[in-house]
Amino acid sequence: MHYGCLQEDQTGLPRAFNCLIGDEYVKFTSGHAANLGAEAIQSVMMFPGGVDPNQLTVDLKFDDMFYNRLPRVVAADNIPSVGDKNSTMLILNRVAGDFTSSAATIGNITGLVYDDQEIAYSYTRSIGSCQLRECSFKHVPAYIHSRSAASYRPAARAG
Repeated sequence: MHYGCLQEDQTGLPRAFNCLIGDEYVKFTSGHAANLGAEAIQSVMMFPGGVDPNQLTVDLKFDDMFYNRLPRVVAADNIPSVGDKNSTMLILNRVAGDFTSSAATIGNITGLVYDDQEIAYSYTRSIGSCQLRECSFKHVPAYIHSRSAASYRPAARAG
């Protein structure tokens, strides 16, 4: 699942046009649904993909010279309790690599999960694919899951 948009000129090359907005509604067979707002990334150069109309591919460089850098932090709060039969889906995408063959892997992630008492549990994990899509935070360490899921987000509470 990827959502992206580029403005192209008459040659098909990316062109600076920092006025795009949008969203996408998704619904999964699992019952999860969301309205995903577009994340706007500003083009810094007028022709961020170059000016050669004969090239078949272009490099989109999110390096603060061609485009602004991509966000690298995710924050979520008020996650509903699994004790109330809720399920939250987390999706992380790595936007890097050669999309004509394969994308780059996410690599290491580090996170904090807070219970309803604001006690933090940290974790680190290596993701060997370009997308992580999991429900109810299965990626948090085993010592958190060794407690019942409802004990760190009890029914009728969020964390």
